[in-house]
Amino acid sequence: MSGKALQIITTLEDHSFVLNEEELSEVLMRDDVKDRYICVVSVAGSFRKGKSFLLDFFLRYMYANVVNHETGDWLGNDTQPLTGFSWRGGSERDTTGILMWSDIFCIDTPNGDKVAVILLDTQGTFDSQSTVRECATVFALSTMVSSVQIYNLSQNIQEDDLQHLQLFTEYGRLALADTGTKPFQRLQFLVRDWSFPYEADYGASGGDLILKRRLEISDRQHPELQSLRRHISSCFDDVSCFLMPHPGLDVATNPKFDGRLKDIRTEFKQNLRSLVPMLLSPENLVIKKINGQKVRAKDLIQYFQSYVAIYKGNELPEPKSMLVATAEANHLTAIAAAKELYNQLMQDVCGGTRPYLSSAHLESEHLRVKDKAIFQFLAKRKMGGEEFTERFRQQLDEDIETMFESYRAHNESKNIFKAARTPAVFFAVAVIFYILSGIFGLFGLYTFANFSSLIMGLSLLLLVLWSYVRYSGELTAFGNKIDHLANFLWDNFMKPVYQGCISKGIQHVATQASEHAVGGSSSRCSIAELNEYAQRQMLQRSQTKTPAIDKIGQLKQQRKQQHQQETIATKNSISNKSEQRHKDIAPPSTPTNNNYIEKPQKLKQTSVNNNATNAANATAFGNIWSKFSASCSDAKQQKLLQKQQQQQQKQNMTSKTLQAANPSGGGGGGGGGGGDSTLPSNVTNRKKRKSKKNNNNFLN
Repeated sequence: MSGKALQIITTLEDHSFVLNEEELSEVLMRDDVKDRYICVVSVAGSFRKGKSFLLDFFLRYMYANVVNHETGDWLGNDTQPLTGFSWRGGSERDTTGILMWSDIFCIDTPNGDKVAVILLDTQGTFDSQSTVRECATVFALSTMVSSVQIYNLSQNIQEDDLQHLQLFTEYGRLALADTGTKPFQRLQFLVRDWSFPYEADYGASGGDLILKRRLEISDRQHPELQSLRRHISSCFDDVSCFLMPHPGLDVATNPKFDGRLKDIRTEFKQNLRSLVPMLLSPENLVIKKINGQKVRAKDLIQYFQSYVAIYKGNELPEPKSMLVATAEANHLTAIAAAKELYNQLMQDVCGGTRPYLSSAHLESEHLRVKDKAIFQFLAKRKMGGEEFTERFRQQLDEDIETMFESYRAHNESKNIFKAARTPAVFFAVAVIFYILSGIFGLFGLYTFANFSSLIMGLSLLLLVLWSYVRYSGELTAFGNKIDHLANFLWDNFMKPVYQGCISKGIQHVATQASEHAVGGSSSRCSIAELNEYAQRQMLQRSQTKTPAIDKIGQLKQQRKQQHQQETIATKNSISNKSEQRHKDIAPPSTPTNNNYIEKPQKLKQTSVNNNATNAANATAFGNIWSKFSASCSDAKQQKLLQKQQQQQQKQNMTSKTLQAANPSGGGGGGGGGGGDSTLPSNVTNRKKRKSKKNNNNFLN
């Protein structure tokens, strides 16, 4: 043999695939091959079941009949070793990826078609180093590009073999366009080591009998079994079976076996003579068709590129093992139940016609409901283990957060103030620029005034358009843009100004309150000083009286001083008692005029607990009472001074009148005393009574 096996599909360590386009093109683009129709024969199945061993007999047939045109037995002599695709005995895999024989066999069919026969060897499925996706991809690719797919089985056609075939063919059909026709051509079941010839004979006749039994559909079958069989029939144009006997114990147990015919059982060789021509003889060749069109060798390169690109991407779902698929179904069911519970509870919180909730309240309810949903998910019995469950729990968490965003948006839509943000923003803009337009016009800046009027008009126009969109439900995209513009103006211009004004107002109020509290304390502490000042003022004024009222004034002054001393003593006693009560109630660090700056900080520190609050209230009450007492004292002193001034004026008028009536009684420094002795008795008595009355009033 002059040819060799070429690795056209290579599997990498990360279980991805690489297409060797150079070697593929080198084989298929030869001048004598590229324009021929192709017949691709592929063998697929479980690993270590003799696929490569069988293909080497196919090669021996093609070289004997097509290349060398031999007329004798194509199997050759009994001592010739079997060569071609790499094969060996043992339990470990030997073939990886997809291999193509480098020699293309050109055959002319009886109906005149020029055909190029291509042989493919594939990686065995379900070995210890391949994933389910890798096995499914290799099987699907070989089925998609081949016209005859040989499904190599061991001993019998079992139900799991049919299930795997369904998985692999469905994975291949997903990559093909749906044309309404069957996607694949011929499926050849090849049962190796058939051990029940008494039930069905070796060869095609016995195989068809067994295949009919296995693919039979009856009403007594479960719907799942019926669906599987219908699927296989719907994927292939032709399905057949061939039963092969065991090649002999020497083939299976001798480590030095190299394929010599003398070591192989006669029954196996006889059935080989029937099987290989049934597949590769010119009259039995199946030309590859895609979408009903015959495929040439040069076109197969493009199909390989397209199919490999599909399986390398993320367009197709990843095939899973039965355990993984069942575990995923369990977890997905648990996720669906948890999400349903979350929806039900959140509907009771903020769904439908429920009133608007604050953001903090809605967030707390979301966390509460989310915990219940996750607890229900974790409490349900599932397959796959903790790591598998953790992956789906994270998925549930992401799904719940996505659902919460929808509920948040629905809740915000119920807030009438946020819904009215857009018209409020544009109305405020219109008002502001209307005022600016008037101001600019007043100072003769007509350019700026016109620009302000333009902005005002645009704002009103947008307001009208927004109202129309909300009312009619049309032009929603334009309405959303208007909302976005309003949000931009609010977030970047109006909201910062508004927050700045609010913060300054709060700061000003806090400062005034602090100053008021400090000022009250200062006034309370200076009551005694105010009383002393008032006493000094009254003493100074009393020294300016006229000589006519010195005696009465001296008496009044003595009694007044005595009364004031008693009053001051009483006030000081009351003030000392009040201050003592304040010290018992208030915090130790009572502020004075010297700690004006420290007062707000101490108030902040003591306002944390209830005792400090009560002390502050008592202090404020004491301040109010002190201010009220001082005000009353000042008012009383002012009233007393006014009365003294009035009395002094009246006495001056009386003295002047008496001097005018009796000029001889006046004069000299002591005229005041003499005038009193010369007054008539009725005047003197009336004066005494009036002075006594005024003196009593003064004392009162």
